[in-house]
Amino acid sequence: MRAIALSLALAAFAAGVSAADAPEGAKLRERYQALQPQLQHNAFGRPIHLDSEDKAQVMRGDVHAVLDQPYTKIREALSARESWCEILVLPFNVKGCEARGGDGLSLYIGRTYDTPIDKATRIDFSFKAPASSDDYLRLKLDAGNGPLGTKDYHIVFSAIPLDATHTFVHLSYGYTYGNWSKWAMQAYLATSGAAKVGFSKDEQGHEVGGMRGVLERNTMRYFLAIDAYLDTLSTPPGTREQRRIAAWFDATEKYPKQLHEMSRSEYLAYKPRDYLPPRERVAAH
Repeated sequence: MRAIALSLALAAFAAGVSAADAPEGAKLRERYQALQPQLQHNAFGRPIHLDSEDKAQVMRGDVHAVLDQPYTKIREALSARESWCEILVLPFNVKGCEARGGDGLSLYIGRTYDTPIDKATRIDFSFKAPASSDDYLRLKLDAGNGPLGTKDYHIVFSAIPLDATHTFVHLSYGYTYGNWSKWAMQAYLATSGAAKVGFSKDEQGHEVGGMRGVLERNTMRYFLAIDAYLDTLSTPPGTREQRRIAAWFDATEKYPKQLHEMSRSEYLAYKPRDYLPPRERVAAH
């Protein structure tokens, strides 16, 4: 059931942005202004706002945040499809990632952190950069089908520059679920996932649980993976992977109530193998 609870996650590069995309950049800037109170005062200890929605069997989680990164660096780094394999493999139950075809990206999801890759579920995403200019970036990963009847997965990342060293970003993650996947999730939530919560609060002031809690935890894991990737780009290549792995784990441990799954030593010991080419590891089994 953990594959659903921690499920998915998660090139063509379009140089320039069309006039039709320009209003989207303006909307994101308006969103930045509207979220000033939440970005300045929150429980994250940094300018982050997280929200989620479960409506008509469509799940969506949204993270808005200010990153201490130049926009040009973010645009260059994330516009490459291969960068997203480096990012999306960081969550503990992702067993591998590889680029496929013209714009394909395959993610291998295990039920647990030690699931052999030949037992993992492969999810095929398409990667596109529908908008990329000096003042607005929008990237999309879409997958038609997921495990146990889930479908219509999306990971959408957009960004605008604030100044020379700060960028406002929006990460949207979501999918559609059916009756079978809802039953599987409810079984997980009644057992090992019963005590887990998300980040946002309900009307009574308690952290949301249930399927929204699951969605929020996954959305936050992906956001922290993007952050760890960007923070370690300047690290020497020989140590970059291990530094990135450690950075992601340490970031998640700032929110242990929601994101703690295992010890640091356990995670650092097994995660490097998930960066090995998936096809070679499948063949080896």
